[in-house]
Amino acid sequence: MQSSAAALIALLLGSLADLHAADVPAHKPTFADVPYGPHEKQKLDFYEAKSDKPTPVVFFIHGGGWLNGDKGGFNNEKPYLNAGISVVSINYRLIPDADKLVPPVQGPLLDAARALQFARSKAAKWNLDKQRIGATGSSAGSCSALWLAFHPDLADAKSAAPVAHESTRLWCVAMGQAQESTAHSANFGVGLQQKCRSLRVECELVYPGAPEVKHADAGAYLIEQLKAK
Repeated sequence: MQSSAAALIALLLGSLADLHAADVPAHKPTFADVPYGPHEKQKLDFYEAKSDKPTPVVFFIHGGGWLNGDKGGFNNEKPYLNAGISVVSINYRLIPDADKLVPPVQGPLLDAARALQFARSKAAKWNLDKQRIGATGSSAGSCSALWLAFHPDLADAKSAAPVAHESTRLWCVAMGQAQESTAHSANFGVGLQQKCRSLRVECELVYPGAPEVKHADAGAYLIEQLKAK
């Protein structure tokens, strides 16, 4: 398990083409609307990559300003499945659903962590590699993925709930139209890239005219990182 921010590999993209491919027929989930919590929004879809050994996982968090959106917006699982990588796509409580939390954005963020822990808890049944999980998303989903990446591990060994024992660490992250702050701007991405590099963290930032671009899209990045020897 990669155990610190210094082990994080981040990719920030300015395009969603690789995350949303409306012209690509979607697979039906292996398991749909699996509850990972008691709220009606706390559900996920799981797409299984057939393999004789545990598979890496792409963990998708949809966008929508934490006010709308749905896990069904992800419909480009085919390249990952073909590469032997399973996919988890989550719904979560939106801000109006979490109005009793202060601030309400804790609803989407903590749900992303809980769903990640739940997926790890299913590793044996779903044939998953617990270590190699890469998060991706768009807009607010990108922000949630970054929050997971930079937040201390939320595993709680003392919890009475076994799911809470699981780690919230990520192997890598790759986002489209990343929201590194409260706005969509490559300028904030540049600042984040500089900070990552100062910590010796690999970070690839993609925007028109960007230097040192190594990957065509987030999917190519995730597949390379999750399948690396």
